[in-house]
Amino acid sequence: MMVVVWGAGAQNFEFDLRLDTKLDNREYDALKYVGSVPSITFFSMRVAPAIGIGFGDADRRHRVMVGASYTRDMGAAVSRRTPEPLIYYNFRSDLYGLWAGKFERRHLTGAYSRAIYAGSHLFYDNVIDGFAVQYTPRRGRLELVLDRDGRRSSSTRESFRVISAGDWNPVAEGPLRWLTGGYSFDMYRLASRRGESDGIVDHILVDASVGAALERVLPWFDKLTVKAGWAGSFDRERSGENRWLTPGGFTTDVTVQKKKLGIRNMFYHGEPLWSLWHAYGSRVYKGDPFFVVSGLNNYTMIYWHPQLWRGGVLRLELGMHTDGHNVGLQQVAWIGVSLDSSFFKRNP
Repeated sequence: MMVVVWGAGAQNFEFDLRLDTKLDNREYDALKYVGSVPSITFFSMRVAPAIGIGFGDADRRHRVMVGASYTRDMGAAVSRRTPEPLIYYNFRSDLYGLWAGKFERRHLTGAYSRAIYAGSHLFYDNVIDGFAVQYTPRRGRLELVLDRDGRRSSSTRESFRVISAGDWNPVAEGPLRWLTGGYSFDMYRLASRRGESDGIVDHILVDASVGAALERVLPWFDKLTVKAGWAGSFDRERSGENRWLTPGGFTTDVTVQKKKLGIRNMFYHGEPLWSLWHAYGSRVYKGDPFFVVSGLNNYTMIYWHPQLWRGGVLRLELGMHTDGHNVGLQQVAWIGVSLDSSFFKRNP
């Protein structure tokens, strides 16, 4: 490793390598989706190497990195995906994190609702074009992200997305130390092309909850959480009636985990959240397609998420979706390997 002394810190050569392979098999034919979302199998790999310079001291680290993210579908004779560049600045301290430029989505720390991001969008929409600001106080975390995914031109509509998530434990000690709260937020703006009158679409979704982290009083469990809250969306097309559509409903989220083996149940009951799906589909909405038409959405997942070795993670999941009448099954196997400059350093 090259090290050059610079002020109070050091300038270091840095590298970051991520390799993911994901199999996602969905048996959804019994479920009734808008747009007839079919049973389908996603099976892909992605590699994202980056190199650059790091500087600063142990408490405040800076990095400037360049690289690429490339995804390839298994079994395809010819790849229809092109590498996407990574060019970003990263700052890290005990309290704050900053990412600016083009960087991988895996660096986000927020816990986002399945109505905001889920499924294949998390894997294939891998690069953020914008910035992420992260704040991690002692009893919580906050994150704000801007992702610009469309530059205005004669053929492209201007668009950007703002997402944010936070969770906190307001009571550090005492009988109420299990109390938790959290939210996730999504705002998407789809504007017109240059010289065209496409109109403007506004989409806002808020998912907020309060709950109990019972592992803080029952430490035998690795995780034992119960959450209840409300999710609602605010959609508008600035043409025609130009009125807000405001569906919403009640949510619960229960997780029990021991030794990386767990079961999680997520429930939604209310109005279908995606009011403009029929017109804009996945261009605007990136969450679980169950929120398209169903006023009742229950997802139960049995999972095993072990850490195979330092930097290696395995995710095995068996999921069951139901709208109260029909059932769809989902099986996921995901192996991720992360290597960076610190991986080969010897422990002091």
